[in-house]
Amino acid sequence: MTVEENVYSEDNFKRIIEYAPIGIVIIDKVFRWRVVNKRFCEIIGYQKKELLGKTFLDITYKE
Repeated sequence: MTVEENVYSEDNFKRIIEYAPIGIVIIDKVFRWRVVNKRFCEIIGYQKKELLGKTFLDITYKE
């Protein structure tokens, strides 16, 4: 794959995630959110900048 094809593929991936009609999250090995899309933010009522790097436990009530 050429550099141009790789950039095109990555841009398409980001666009698909961002404009999907469903909430999408990509997490890392320790369950931190690395990618959240607009719909996911609308569903849970947070802005993207508030969520990136956090886990689901960070935004829920602790028992």
